[in-house]
Amino acid sequence: MKKNLLSFITAVAVSTFSFGQISFTNIPVDSLPGASVIPLFQGSNGTGEIAPGQLIPKVTGSLTSVAIDAILTQSVDDTYANDLAILVTDSADLTTPVFLLQIGGFSNFATGAAKILWGCEPACNTDVTGTALTGDITLSTSLNFTGSAMVIWLANGYIGGNPPTNVGWWDVNSLTLGGITAVSGVGELALSSKVYPNPANDELNISLDGEVENVTITSMDGKVVATSSSSKVNVATLEAGMYVYNVTTVEGKVAKGNFIKK
Repeated sequence: MKKNLLSFITAVAVSTFSFGQISFTNIPVDSLPGASVIPLFQGSNGTGEIAPGQLIPKVTGSLTSVAIDAILTQSVDDTYANDLAILVTDSADLTTPVFLLQIGGFSNFATGAAKILWGCEPACNTDVTGTALTGDITLSTSLNFTGSAMVIWLANGYIGGNPPTNVGWWDVNSLTLGGITAVSGVGELALSSKVYPNPANDELNISLDGEVENVTITSMDGKVVATSSSSKVNVATLEAGMYVYNVTTVEGKVAKGNFIKK
């Protein structure tokens, strides 16, 4: 696998932070191309900045377990249900990453990384719509995120083309990371946010807990295409497609996510 095939996509989910466990529900991972990843958390020694202005929470503790409950809703070019994976890299640098752990994913991301199957095989080794992806994994060797810069990613592990053309749609009902705890410090943690309407036509409205100071809209290749100083953003002139929004509140907190311009 060529590591430079990796591209990252931002997403936001409803999450619950409690001591020794982080749980997500309803993660929006629609249309995740092959070899693409969503950054979730970084160890407490990292910067928490995966890309300029795009922050993720930092965590402490040791990752001891991962549990997932998802359904494959659509597949392009043989994207299997078990292609959805959890990855751990030594840093946020995806140009030359060192992969430490891969849970799930039909193909290997890197030689040498510990790979663990979800446990639903062979039932989830299929691209049939409606296939359930479930697994409850306990790591034989935990990964310590206290004082490290390791990053946890949600990924589509199928590497089919060059560039990859494989695309999967999943409904991720829940994802639980055991043994780690989110800590403040990176924008006082990323806020949960909602946008509407989605898809948007003329105006995008952002709902979150805090007073908006700045909103930046970027295309999937990282170009800034719109800005706003309020929770309402004019997107009428944008071309149809998927975009990333980044919000900073006056309290210094950060929210991020994806939306579709129709």
